[in-house]
Amino acid sequence: MSGRKFLVALSIGVVLVFSLALKFFGEKAVWGALDIPTQHPAFIDLRGVLTGLDAARLGFDPIHENPLDPYKRPVVYPRLWLALGWFGLSEKHTEILAFGLLAVYAISILLALKNYDRFTSVMMAFVIFSPAAWMCYKFANLDLVIFILIALMLTVEKSSLFLALGLLELAAVLKFFPIAALGFLLKEERKRFLRLAAIVMGIFAVYLMLTWKDASWILGHAPKGALENYGVEVIGFRINEITGSRSATNLVTVPLFMAAYLVMMAALYFSSRYKIAATDQRFLDAFRIGALIYLATFVQGNSFNYRFIFTVFAVPQMVLWARAQSGIRLPAISTLVFLVLSCWGMSLITLMPVNIAFAVDEIFNWLLFAGLFFLFFVSAPGWIKNEIVAFFRRYRLKKAVG
Repeated sequence: MSGRKFLVALSIGVVLVFSLALKFFGEKAVWGALDIPTQHPAFIDLRGVLTGLDAARLGFDPIHENPLDPYKRPVVYPRLWLALGWFGLSEKHTEILAFGLLAVYAISILLALKNYDRFTSVMMAFVIFSPAAWMCYKFANLDLVIFILIALMLTVEKSSLFLALGLLELAAVLKFFPIAALGFLLKEERKRFLRLAAIVMGIFAVYLMLTWKDASWILGHAPKGALENYGVEVIGFRINEITGSRSATNLVTVPLFMAAYLVMMAALYFSSRYKIAATDQRFLDAFRIGALIYLATFVQGNSFNYRFIFTVFAVPQMVLWARAQSGIRLPAISTLVFLVLSCWGMSLITLMPVNIAFAVDEIFNWLLFAGLFFLFFVSAPGWIKNEIVAFFRRYRLKKAVG
C-alpha cells in the first residue's frame, strides 16, 4: 500500500474514532481534552463571513459592523470575500459549505503531495489530526480556502506556472500572509526568480495601496490570543492577559522581537557554515511553502494555531532529510519533532497548570521557528547561500578592522 493510500485509510480510521468519541463522550469532553473552545453554533468562522453577507444586504458594512454574527464580530477579512454574496450565499448555507470545504481540503492534500511512504503519511497525520488542525476544522476557518489554493498551486505549477502564480496572487489578496509562499519560485534561475517575484509583489503592493484603509483596519482589529496562538508577540499578549499592564507587555515584546532577530541571524550563520551532500529534494517546493508560511506568520506576531495546517507541506521533505546520511539529518529530525510538539502543544493545558503549559508550548514554537529558518536557508539555492557567506565574511572583516 502506497503512502497516499495509507494516509487515506489512516484518516478514515481517525475520523471514525473521533466521531464515535463525540457520540459517546459528548462534545464538551472531546473538545475539552484537546483544549478547543466549544463555541456554538457550529462552524463559527465561516458563519461569521456568511452572516456578513446577510448584513451587507441590509445595508451594513460588515468589515466594521456585523450585528448578525452570533458574537457580533466584524468580518475582519479583505472586502473581496463579500463577493460571495453575488452567488446568493447566506448563513443558511453554513453547514453544507463547511462540509464541502473540508472535503475539498482533504482532496487537495492528496493532489499536492504524492509519492511518499507510510512513515511519511504517519508524520503528516500527526499534523493533519493535531488539536491545532481540529480547531481549524471545527470553526471552518477560511484558512482552509487558502490551503486549497496553495495546494492547487503546487499541483499545477509544473504544467502552468502562470496559473500557479495566479492562484498564489488570489490567495494573497484574500488573506495577505500567503504571499510568503512566493518562495516556491526559488527553484527558478536567479534572474527569472527576481523578475517573477517582482511582478507578483508589484501586483500585491498595488492591491494593498488601493485597499489600504480596509487592510489597516483588518490588521488592527484581527482577533488575537495567547493560549491557542503562536508568534513573537504571544508571550507579551499572555502577560497582558495576566497583569492587564500594557507597559509590562511592551517591556517583554520588544526584547522578543530582538530575540527573533538574533535567532534568524544565528540560523543564517550556521546555515552558511553547513555543507550538505546532495539529497532527494522532490518535495522541496512544498517544504519552502510550509516553512515560509510558518516563519512569516510567526514574525507577524500573533497567529492562531490553526495555521499549523500549512506545515503539512513541509513534512515530506523533512522526512527525506531525516533519512539522509549528511549533516542535515539531525536538524531535520529535531525540527520534525518540534513541529509535532508545536501542533499538539495547545493540549498541554489539560495536563499541567496553564502558565507552565503555555511556557512549554512557546518553547516548542520558538524551536520550530529556529529549525525551519535554518533548514530553509541551508537548502536555499547557491546564489542565496553565496550572498549569506559574503555577508558574514564582510561582517568578520569589519569586526577585525574595527
